Amino acid sequence: MTLTIIRNHGPGHPLTPLACTIGPRITAPFTVTHLDALHTVAEEVADDEAGLSDYLNLQGGVLSWAAEGTRLLFAAVADADGMYVQVLRVLTDTTARLEADWPISLELPHETARTIWQLIGLHTL
Repeated sequence: MTLTIIRNHGPGHPLTPLACTIGPRITAPFTVTHLDALHTVAEEVADDEAGLSDYLNLQGGVLSWAAEGTRLLFAAVADADGMYVQVLRVLTDTTARLEADWPISLELPHETARTIWQLIGLHTL
């Protein structure tokens, strides 16, 4: 998947392109274990009556959420400070905006899933 990722540098600052693609940035891809944990947490927290987990997908190590016109991507990325999940809002077929990054531990899929559900809630309001 190749997207131009843009960052918002805050109020009054223009969005600027970040010359990269999602693929090379994934240092430890999400797995089926993480997707299963997302389904489990949906059942625990919301009893998943609305079928929320039906909106989740895993492709190429990237988790995606697509519902009601909103498409979010979640990529696991590492830097000098550790592992974190990046939330990317897909704007077009070729562009996504970096919305947030949040610390995670891929070795703890359940806790990572809870974090991702919280991020979905924050970025789909």
